[in-house]
Amino acid sequence: MKWIRDLQLKRETEALIMSAQEQALNTNSIKKHIYKTSESDLCRLCSKNVENVTHIVSGCEKLAQKEYKKRHDKVCLYIHWALCKKHGFPTSPNWYEHVPEQVLENDDTKLLWDFAIQVDRVLNAGEEDENANRPDIVILNKKSRSCLLIDVAIPNDHNIKEKEEKKIKKYTDLKLEVSKIWNCSSKVIPIIVGALGSVTKNLEKHLKSIEVDCKISVIQKSALLGTANILRKFLSV
Repeated sequence: MKWIRDLQLKRETEALIMSAQEQALNTNSIKKHIYKTSESDLCRLCSKNVENVTHIVSGCEKLAQKEYKKRHDKVCLYIHWALCKKHGFPTSPNWYEHVPEQVLENDDTKLLWDFAIQVDRVLNAGEEDENANRPDIVILNKKSRSCLLIDVAIPNDHNIKEKEEKKIKKYTDLKLEVSKIWNCSSKVIPIIVGALGSVTKNLEKHLKSIEVDCKISVIQKSALLGTANILRKFLSV
């Protein structure tokens, strides 16, 4: 657990995250199966799945569109801010104050935020339900004729490797289409961090591909703060 302490979280946040990692929070599953109460072990929000830590931090449909998205967008914000700084686009001094524009462009670079790329055919998203033409961030380097399709996910920690592979597969068709449309080489960059802080062994390599000073520790801390906020709200319901 030393790496959590190295992130310099507040003591109460650190304690909450560590309790979540140890499955030691007062969920309905714990109440029923450990404390032997007569309560249902189903989620108090969606009433569809067993309410355990994994479900709360990454699996509840009632939290997906607002709370999970807010956590996801914070990580994207940090990466977009770093790209803006590197490529000469105006931004705030602090990444967490950054307000991203959907399209930024100068003589050397085009930078897209949550922008649907129009292609001539239906793209195969594999098992993903989302559109396969809308990565979180796209950056086109006009000089080198290279394009990066960057997509972020914050899944259950046990699924980070699987999610990384799915992201690469999801955007394979778009990568090929972008190469044709913009006459460039292109690459999919999955940025995956677990809801409780785990990262894939490839994350450092992926961040180096973006060629900006994005720190894994900042990405982890942002994800963990988002998760802590979700847990506090959920357990107070």
